[in-house]
This record gives sequence, structure tokens and C-alpha cells, in this order.
Amino acid sequence: MDSSTALYNQLKGAQPFFVLAGPNVIESEEHILHMAKQIKAITSKLGLPLVFKSSFDKANRTSSKSFRGPGLAEGLKILEKVKVTYDLPIVTDVHESSQCEAVARVADIIQIPAFLCRQTDLLVAAAKTGKIVNIKKGQFCASSVMTNSSEKVRLAGNQNVMVCERGTMFGYNDLIVDPRNFEWLREANCPVVADVTHALQQPAGKKLEGGGVASGGLRELIPCVARTAVAVGVDGLFMEVHDDPLNAPVDGPTQWPLRHLEELLEELVAIARVTKGKHKYDIDLTPYRESVDFLVASRDFWQVSLSFSSSRSLSHSDGSGPSNFWWLQKIFDDFSVASRESVDFPVASRDFRRPQAIFRRERQQFCRLQVISVTFQTLSGDVSRFRRQFLARFYISGGFQ
Repeated sequence: MDSSTALYNQLKGAQPFFVLAGPNVIESEEHILHMAKQIKAITSKLGLPLVFKSSFDKANRTSSKSFRGPGLAEGLKILEKVKVTYDLPIVTDVHESSQCEAVARVADIIQIPAFLCRQTDLLVAAAKTGKIVNIKKGQFCASSVMTNSSEKVRLAGNQNVMVCERGTMFGYNDLIVDPRNFEWLREANCPVVADVTHALQQPAGKKLEGGGVASGGLRELIPCVARTAVAVGVDGLFMEVHDDPLNAPVDGPTQWPLRHLEELLEELVAIARVTKGKHKYDIDLTPYRESVDFLVASRDFWQVSLSFSSSRSLSHSDGSGPSNFWWLQKIFDDFSVASRESVDFPVASRDFRRPQAIFRRERQQFCRLQVISVTFQTLSGDVSRFRRQFLARFYISGGFQ
């Protein structure tokens, strides 16, 4: 198995989730190494797989005067040093097909920016490197578009693809996060990542002194979006983190403070441990009935009142009660009986393992009974061998049909 596939399988199977995190852009070698060290210490403490993220070039800036980063050659040298020094996999973004080959020599995950998520040549070039490809959903796209984008990567010969939700345009200068996308993106049949920082951008929504605009953001809502994503059951979280967000040269308003990273991740891990978001809910649409009582009267010496109610779990008796009541389960598994009908169990001998059931049907509405739990309770003081009464409660699944 090649290293990319091994990493992909590790991330796909991460419990409760993996993390792609780091500062938005490479500011300096010293700063990047410092951030990598701090973030790795936190994620290692919490047992979360980390892929370190930073960009060598921010080509999609609001203004031509905005800081873009050190560029391809210098940026890759710095990222390679992070990789070697701290033994961390790297994710960084590409903007042109010509960048993919060089980036693949350092990065373990090649990220496709949201505005470029449909660019076929770029997706194919990234795929052909053999590296994991993380495709960010365009702010202008429905989640279904990502099924097509991920398929472009697969058709180019690379099965190691992920898709990332990063918000949807809501009018001008604002994004919203639709939690339904976390579920719908699973239709791409690959790991789903939530970008909980870029999703709170306000593109070109911040006016600058002297004219011009820059992107703003709602940093205070990052925990809100992150909690939602984890509760729904995403496979990974993408977070941009900075030790001094107010002075970050790029996307400062949506970078999460390093000092609060451990606290937030601890909370998110706790949420992920209790949610069942990764498991598809099995919705039972059969008609529901609260409870139905059945009188089971044996000929001569047994009289048992059975009360049935709906249940979805499947387990057997805990061992209480007579062991030869196994045949009751057999009977109710094998027959469909009418609602509130009487059921006789004629017993030809004292061998309860060979009963015959005669059903008197009074209605045509049937339900399939699955007996999956039974308890017994003595109702009278008469403990003679054949004249004891028991109350048995059986639970059924499936309800009425």
C-alpha cells in the first residue's frame, strides 16, 4: 500500500475525527515552525490525527495589495521543513495545474480552492499526482456538484478524494452554513470535512480606511459551526489557527486563537463521543400502535397474560424464567396474529416443547410478532407443579402491517 492510500485510510477511519489545521498563509519559517509545534502538541494530547495546513500563495485575494505569501518555491521549502521536523503530513492548496507536480513532492494532501472546485484540468492534474485530493465546495454550488467533482478525480485514476463544506453565499458579503450539506456531501462517497473558519467569512464585507474593501468574518461563531458539524458526524475538521489573529496578514477575522484551540477541541471531542451522527438513522415508517394485549390461555393448567409493545432492539431473555419457554418465541416468530385476538395453546402432554397453536382470528389487521425479551412473575401463591400463573411481557419490533 502506498503512503497516500495509507494516510487516506487512517484519516477515513479516524475516531472521532481528524484535523486539518494551521495558519492561513506562511508568514515566515519561524512562525510556521512555532505554530506546527503548538498545534501538534494539542492534537496529540487529545488523540486527534493532524494534517498541518498553510498556503504558500493566496492567489484569490480581495485586493491586489493584499499579502499573498512567500510563493511556490520558498513556501514548499518551509512546509517541507515542518514535515521533517515534526513528522507531520502537509495539506496546501494549488491554483494552477502547473503547480501540482511540484506541490506533490512535499504535500500529502492537495487542496482545491472553493472557487476552482469545478475546474476539470486542475482536478485531473491534482489527481494524477497520486496524492489525496481535498475539494472545497464552491460557495456558489449545491452539494450535489461535489459528487461530480470527486468523480473527476476518481476517473483520473485516484480514489483518495475528500470533499469539504465551507459555506454558501447568502446574498452579498455573507455566507451561511447549511447543516444539511454535511449529510448530502456523503453522496460523494468519500470523507466529509467541515471548514469551520472560512465558512464564517464575510467576503469583501469590510470597508477600509482610505477606500477599498477586505474580507471580514464572524470568529465568535466558529464554535457554533464546529459543534454543529461534529454533532452531524463529519469525518474531519478544517480550522485556520493563529497565535495573534488581530495581526494576521490574511483572514484574521476568521482565524481561531491558538490559546483557545485545546479548549474548543476538547469540547468537540466530547460532543463527537456521544453523537451518532456518523450512523445513518434507520427510520421505521410502519404504522405505530402503542400496545396490544393478547390473552393466551392454555387448556387445563397454564394461563399466561401477554402484553405486547413496540421495540427496535433485539435481545433474548436474560435467563430468568423456565428454560422450556423457548417455544413461545418460536410460535410468535412463525405466525401472524390478529389484533386483540384470543390464542389457545392446547397441550397434549406435559412436554411444553411440542405445543400446537390454534388461532381464532377476530380481525383482519395483522402484525408480525418477534419475541425478543421475556420476564416472568409469579402471580399467586399456588406453587403446585402445573397450576402456576406467570405474567410474561414480550416486546415486538416492526409494529402493525
